[in-house]
Amino acid sequence: MRLTIENSYDIYLEPPDIKLMYKKLKMDPNNDGIVVPEEMSASGITPHTIEDYLNKYVEKLPEKRSRFSEQVWLFPDKVKDHTFEDIQHRISKLTHLPQFLVKKSHFQIVHYGKSGHYNAHHDSYEISKTSLPTPCCIDGFRKSCRICRFMTILFYLNEVEEGGGTAFPVANKNTAGDDTKFIVDGGLNLQVNCNKSSLVVEPKQGKVVMWYNHKLDYNTGWVGQLDWKTWHGGCGVKRGEKWIANFWILYSDNKDKHLKH
Repeated sequence: MRLTIENSYDIYLEPPDIKLMYKKLKMDPNNDGIVVPEEMSASGITPHTIEDYLNKYVEKLPEKRSRFSEQVWLFPDKVKDHTFEDIQHRISKLTHLPQFLVKKSHFQIVHYGKSGHYNAHHDSYEISKTSLPTPCCIDGFRKSCRICRFMTILFYLNEVEEGGGTAFPVANKNTAGDDTKFIVDGGLNLQVNCNKSSLVVEPKQGKVVMWYNHKLDYNTGWVGQLDWKTWHGGCGVKRGEKWIANFWILYSDNKDKHLKH
């Protein structure tokens, strides 16, 4: 049930939450902790019933969602501001990438309050292996496109009183690509399992963390497959608040077109 709710509703419940739902909806008449289709049918429970319950539940407990934060977007090629342009220049120097590539990227400011967090996720999508791959969204947000972020640069903008680290749950682990076990074991839920992560970067004002979301394709000299080990997210803020900025270097499937100035 937990995995079904996570996959279908992007809501992350713990065992006591699920037991409470069973009790409130009378889904488990024999109280054995297992709900079978016959029990749901007999009690008149439908997917809509569960969805309605979950929506009301997370209204009271929004930290049960995979992401509990506020964010705003800025676009380097559309914003004229001295401070913002200075940040772009510094990113260009840090990454050794030309300014025109930096300007094609996206910038996001994020605020986390008490219990604010973001469960484990990847910043980019896997490259499609089909003959007609879904195009990258580099030319703007479209319905039929995929997120293509070659590099993530994360800025910490304030001192957090307690909590709020950036977790990399599978960093340096040798079970690369074994997403199934990681997800089944609850590894995505950083609000609960942050301390089990292989690496947690503590938030300090002025600190910057940078990583590549994809491996290099040595045959093409361009962006390769998604790096599975870049699962990451924001641990829960226990005291105070947290401000960060994300800068994503985007890429296109068309190398020559993307690098054309």
